[in-house]
Amino acid sequence: QIDKAKGYAGDSLEYNFWHNIDLNGKPIWSVCPVQGGAAPSGPETYFLSVRPGDLSNDTLFLHTISNSYQSGNAQFSSKVLKTPIAYGLPPNALQKDGQYLATNDARVLSAMIENNRIQYVQNCIDTQYYTAGIYLGDVENPSSASPTVTGRLISFDTIDLGYPSIAYLGNNQFDNRSAITCSFSSPDTFPGTAAFYRAADGNVSEMLIVKKGEAPENVLADTIERWG
Repeated sequence: QIDKAKGYAGDSLEYNFWHNIDLNGKPIWSVCPVQGGAAPSGPETYFLSVRPGDLSNDTLFLHTISNSYQSGNAQFSSKVLKTPIAYGLPPNALQKDGQYLATNDARVLSAMIENNRIQYVQNCIDTQYYTAGIYLGDVENPSSASPTVTGRLISFDTIDLGYPSIAYLGNNQFDNRSAITCSFSSPDTFPGTAAFYRAADGNVSEMLIVKKGEAPENVLADTIERWG
């Protein structure tokens, strides 16, 4: 919404700036923008936040800017939603050589909207196997007074997943297919890149390995390496 031509010309840019976003005095941080699926969406704009540093939480924040800057009446608001299953701080991922990969936290990393449904992904912990996985969530009817939230965990007992992204694959108003990409690692494999296909019925495919790693990541002096 910011006029890029003015920026390239060195002119002053016009924009709104919302800040001090919190709930009961506790700051809400790591705000992820929700992109359009098949095309840019709007004029309203959505953003998602969670409590990314908590060991376990079921709070999802849905932020809305009601209109474009150019309209002159854009308003910011937030809804507090509850996820059906809790998310939590993921453990560091193990590599084949014994080095670990940093997962950092459980923030929402990618989100898109199509057919009045937000699909989003975030880092998460699998509490059964204590591995790093992907939380896949949906927010139906985000503009309504009471949006519906659903979610599921994509994870394995011996493979760690991290830093997911999601993109729209459908082609009509009833088609909510999507693709999820992520990084993966395990004690038996070098870090690589994988993908999942989400069908129109919501089912998620088996993991498709896009690129196998050829060596461990070992750049930093300690045993926890940058990942993602």
